[in-house]
Amino acid sequence: MSRKIRSAFEKPQPDRTRARASLDPARARARLSHAALIANYQAIVRQSAGQQVLAMVKADGYGHGAAWVASHLARQKQTWGFGVATLEEGVELRQSLSTARDPLAIVVFSGTTPWNERAGQTCAKHHLTPVISSWEDWLQFHRRRSTGRRTWSRQLPFEIKFNTGMNRLGMGLERLREISIDLLDLSSEGIYPSGILSHLALAEDAAAPLSLRQKAEFEALYGELAAIMPDSVDFHLSNSAAIWNHKKWAAGALTRRVRPGLALYGIESEIRKLQPQLTPVLNLEAPVILLHELHRGEALGYGGRFVAEKRERIATLGIGYAEGIPRAWSTSSSDARVLLGGKLQPFTGTISMDLCAVRASTSIKRGDWARILGEGIDPWKQARAAGTIPYELLTSISRRVQRIYE
Repeated sequence: MSRKIRSAFEKPQPDRTRARASLDPARARARLSHAALIANYQAIVRQSAGQQVLAMVKADGYGHGAAWVASHLARQKQTWGFGVATLEEGVELRQSLSTARDPLAIVVFSGTTPWNERAGQTCAKHHLTPVISSWEDWLQFHRRRSTGRRTWSRQLPFEIKFNTGMNRLGMGLERLREISIDLLDLSSEGIYPSGILSHLALAEDAAAPLSLRQKAEFEALYGELAAIMPDSVDFHLSNSAAIWNHKKWAAGALTRRVRPGLALYGIESEIRKLQPQLTPVLNLEAPVILLHELHRGEALGYGGRFVAEKRERIATLGIGYAEGIPRAWSTSSSDARVLLGGKLQPFTGTISMDLCAVRASTSIKRGDWARILGEGIDPWKQARAAGTIPYELLTSISRRVQRIYE
């Protein structure tokens, strides 16, 4: 199988990336499988009854390389477009897609608020779709005419986000009537938003009071706006957890598009009974660069916090918190594990900037590879051991980690 290797200091590129060997082979690597990515994507399409897919690739594709992810998903029939957080992410992604099936939409979810002329010019130049998320932004985007030019709503594709209970971004439903009037005004010119959306706060539990309230509010805005919108306008609500929980959410009757994120990358929901098994796309690994014996009573690492109670065989790995692994995994009570030689081993001693240590069996030799994230590792257990979630673990993998695309 051919492999594409990207230096961590290069911007991610799609399949045309020039292969480069690592200058420092005794360091951490992330191996990424396009076959796993496509298998996860296809599982999502099946689960969402063929709805269009707006693949979330913000934060550099959740640490996987947004350009690489998009280069593969752009070829899939159900792909409607890609979701990013910032204008800069959108510009970089558009440039990387210049030779792919184009133009697929690139939707900027939070980087265009507050709305201003610079955001409009950037979206126009790079064919980006802004999400308008507040009444103040809508006034600037649609109603402001002081420049003497057509309003931005008449120049750009756009989407409108409503707040149904997440209470971060989105217009309140008290503005629904005014928005309806404005959209009717635009429709007389043949102009419509490409999408109407909201965001779920507790998608894993469709029966929670907050979830029931959000669904009721989304149904209300759908009832108001769907009557004046053509079928080309996509209502969308479902993230990864809602896709797997689709029967309880019953969102298919209201939406035509889904927004998978974490599931694309092979991380299952905490409520795993909701979904089929996914395949991790990324395997984070580190080499054994040294082996030594630790005798009873000897300390290991900064602060001497780990003291051997018996003779121990210790492997030093070429990875530390500068590569993105949590220092919190150092604690003696941590449940974080490393897969080494087919066995799950605990960390020993304090994780440092560049190195960490784990117990090693007698079969382990220098140059063996240990896995920290990926197949055989429970991502939720690893995350809980650091008081966080898998999203943070993935997006914290630093540029020092060599990416190998397979």
